[in-house]
Amino acid sequence: MLAVIETALGPAGEHVSVVVSDVTNHRSASVNASRIWYAASLYKLPLLFEATWQIERGLLDPANTVTLRCVYTEQDLGTLAVVGLQTGDEVSIADAVRYMTIASDNSLAHLLNDLLNPRNVDAHLAVLGTTSTTVNDATLPTTASDIARILEAVAEGYPSQESADAMFVLLSEQWIRTRIPQGIPADATVGNKTGDYPGVAHDAAILRAPFGTYVIAMLTDGQVDDRLFVTVSMAVYDYLKARANAEGRDAARGTRHPCGFRRRAARGLRRRWPLTLVCASAVRSLTCCPMFAFPSSVGLTSCRGSAAPPASSRRGGRTACDEPRRSSRRGCRRRSASVLWLPPDLGERLGKQHAFSIGARQ
Repeated sequence: MLAVIETALGPAGEHVSVVVSDVTNHRSASVNASRIWYAASLYKLPLLFEATWQIERGLLDPANTVTLRCVYTEQDLGTLAVVGLQTGDEVSIADAVRYMTIASDNSLAHLLNDLLNPRNVDAHLAVLGTTSTTVNDATLPTTASDIARILEAVAEGYPSQESADAMFVLLSEQWIRTRIPQGIPADATVGNKTGDYPGVAHDAAILRAPFGTYVIAMLTDGQVDDRLFVTVSMAVYDYLKARANAEGRDAARGTRHPCGFRRRAARGLRRRWPLTLVCASAVRSLTCCPMFAFPSSVGLTSCRGSAAPPASSRRGGRTACDEPRRSSRRGCRRRSASVLWLPPDLGERLGKQHAFSIGARQ
């Protein structure tokens, strides 16, 4: 995925930070992820998150109203009139959150920042795992990594699925859709938030597609136009869709492992290796993995996570597999052999530990 992003960026890479996180499949790639940027209107994402969290916990009543005072309306850049508000108006907290998000209104953002307490916002950002973002600093520092982490939390259903869905709906109604959402097919729903200021142009989005949910955060120095956002967004969409389709085809064909090593190749190896294939169902999909030094035709036995095969499975010094797969007329009779452990990182990915016993055909 990194190569896809770098190709899409081309020579503009030095002007951009990009983080892509495939939430469904737990894959990610990034370019300049930790570079510090002025957040511009992306700082409204932490405010949206904090407001939603406080409403869910009953700390904030969305039906309550607050007065839009001069100290807030002087921050207006023209969006207040569009949403029908002016100095002295009463606005509900729910409407303030809504218009801050979809219209990116600065006056309502400043109002909510005071109402929520910036210290609470920063404390919640730390809980989410951000490292550079704060709303307590006038320079509003952030990184693509931090913005992606906030959106990942929403995509993963935090603080609750209902609240996360409500935030996603607001993001999907955002008025500026000329960057990441532009060109994405109709089968995907995109919720995004832009940020613009002299010297910066940002966009960050959650994309829900038929093949999964993923996040893109793209922060730039303003020296690129919106077409670069579209190019990167479409390249990532096409890549993730193609990968999901390929993995789906492999599963439909009965592929044992994503490496694509199938029965036909295994039969060819059996002619060259006079060994018996004996594989428990729990590890059958691993016998083709190229990280092992032996071919698919080597006999394997799962010990189901124990340090050694249980005594009940030993018969006269031999190890009996749980579900013998007879690939020769002599069955699965075998000599005792040494134990080969999976690499620790692979065991973690599988969610269980396996031990394997290797032996030659008798």
